Amino acid sequence: MFSIIIPTWNNLALLQLCVRSIRQNSAHTHQIIVHVNDGSDGSLDWVREQGLTHTASPENIGICLAVNEAAMHATQDYILDLPGIRKADWNGATWPPTLVSRRWWFKVGGYSSEFSPGMSSDNDFSMKLWHAGCRVFLGVGDSFVYHFQCKSTGKVKKNDGGRQFLNKWGMRQSVFDRYYLRRGEVAKGLKLDEPEDTRELRWQLLRSRIKRALG
Repeated sequence: MFSIIIPTWNNLALLQLCVRSIRQNSAHTHQIIVHVNDGSDGSLDWVREQGLTHTASPENIGICLAVNEAAMHATQDYILDLPGIRKADWNGATWPPTLVSRRWWFKVGGYSSEFSPGMSSDNDFSMKLWHAGCRVFLGVGDSFVYHFQCKSTGKVKKNDGGRQFLNKWGMRQSVFDRYYLRRGEVAKGLKLDEPEDTRELRWQLLRSRIKRALG
């Protein structure tokens, strides 16, 4: 079974749809943990009525803090953080929904709060996993979700996640995605190798350092 973490911000109808879908389409009774941001639309009352494990904040605190707070209540060994075509498994999974063992989640400290309200927090999380020794970043082609784009992110002032990532790690997200995670490539095995030290990679890393210095 999984501990499924769902951060929500005044999207009661979509929250109800999400929970109903998990319950109706799961072979096991997963632990559902909801973090309710604000909740003035009735979300908090509904979560309480359903008897769901939950945390709450009086205002939107962003996905990083919301997911981290909810994750403290996880009891299962794997934590799941919540468009319709069939595809092969691919390398470089970074975006939610993400399934990660609880041991790895807490080993790297979950999402970094400095990326609140959340832009690039998933990329940063992947980089932390990489530095901790994780080499399995697998996108599962047979796993389907509906993504209601921008229902929450369209309501917030976004942080400059790309710039924060560059300043923190010394490389652009695109370099990490392409040369380390090989994001989008058809997966030929579970484990990724260290990137080959090519002239092109060295040039891209140099460009990243120049961009950070000039920024």
